[in-house]
Amino acid sequence: MGFLESRPDLTSTVFSSQDLATAKEVLVSLISSLDADWLETPTGPLGLQWLGEGLYSATFLIHVAQIVYVLDRNVTQRSVPIFRDKLKQILRPPRREGSFEELLSELEAAALLAHRVSPISFEPLVPESAIFAPNKPRSPDYGVRLPDGDVCFEVTNVHIELLESWDIAAQHMGDLINRQVLKKGLRREVSVSASVRASRTDLADLSKIALPRILGEAAGEMVVVLGAHGNAKVHWKSIPHLWVEPGRMPHFPVDIQLGSNTVATFGGAPSPASSVLWNPVINGEEINENVINSIRNSLRSKRKQMKVSMPYILIVRLAHRRMDRLLISHFIHNRLFPNPEYSWMTGIALFVPRRNWESISEEASLLLHINENSRFPPQSLSCSSLMGLSSSTLRPSARPLICVGEANHYSLGAASCFLRAS
Repeated sequence: MGFLESRPDLTSTVFSSQDLATAKEVLVSLISSLDADWLETPTGPLGLQWLGEGLYSATFLIHVAQIVYVLDRNVTQRSVPIFRDKLKQILRPPRREGSFEELLSELEAAALLAHRVSPISFEPLVPESAIFAPNKPRSPDYGVRLPDGDVCFEVTNVHIELLESWDIAAQHMGDLINRQVLKKGLRREVSVSASVRASRTDLADLSKIALPRILGEAAGEMVVVLGAHGNAKVHWKSIPHLWVEPGRMPHFPVDIQLGSNTVATFGGAPSPASSVLWNPVINGEEINENVINSIRNSLRSKRKQMKVSMPYILIVRLAHRRMDRLLISHFIHNRLFPNPEYSWMTGIALFVPRRNWESISEEASLLLHINENSRFPPQSLSCSSLMGLSSSTLRPSARPLICVGEANHYSLGAASCFLRAS
């Protein structure tokens, strides 16, 4: 069973059963017209969700359908073939790592913008006769026409290689520990704290050293030396199981008190379960420079690619969930915009897409910052009012530019529901 046959319970999400039905209709109609073979054999990142049966897959595809629906009705006639070509790439993205997420981010930001102003013109500086020419001129991703003139937008993704490498290594090792715990029929909650500079080899060695004790002892702690990257701390304990009467299964019992960062399962008979929580140990000053250099390199790259003499807003997707938007906003206003090197930009909009559609989760956002030193400032109509957002004055802070309090959390369990008490 896949998306078309799915009937997930959407009551805890921002979507309704009607949203699900509409999404199925929109996506089937669109994909049939773009790439009918894809429907027969779904492939790529979107195909994984299409074949998935979980709540996340359903909500993700509803989200994609809504993006498509909004843009299909809010692009210029000239932009239609460009828009359809981008949708084909969503179905079969280039093999380059991250290409699907980058394509999706571009369309997500455009859909958010379309709620404030339309129509959207994709690749506005490319003549219609050259849209599919191999040597077509460079152009911003899209533009809009305001009463006082045109504004163009370019979307870029800021990646922090150090953090992304950590995530990959932590997920790989977390999956390894989870599999071994489940294979032994055990129930373990494991917490690991290690330097964010620890390599995949470091974390693999850590797992090999700690795993025998995790499997052999119900609870414990140990320190593992990682050489140049200091020591890692490992804590583990058994996962409690809370028996709940069948009639109460949909609701977590209010009379049960769990401590902070506690993982538990609930239901009938207990089954094997495993949870691994990875906490990166971060040097604030070092990681700040890493983040700042990544942003600067991204901006310089865009400047080399694109030289326009008109209002230009760069939409920056913060590609890692730990990046702190408010502190990066402070950096933009106090270290970036005062520099004449960046006077070519009218502004920067920090974009955070939505990847969780539970009712209590954070919505997607575009936080716009106007460059008061720009050579191409907005005229009579403020860009901040255009996007329904405004930049704010932020106080300096010595905090790291990433959210250090959030840990990587990987869990596996056979027919178990994991709950982390907040």
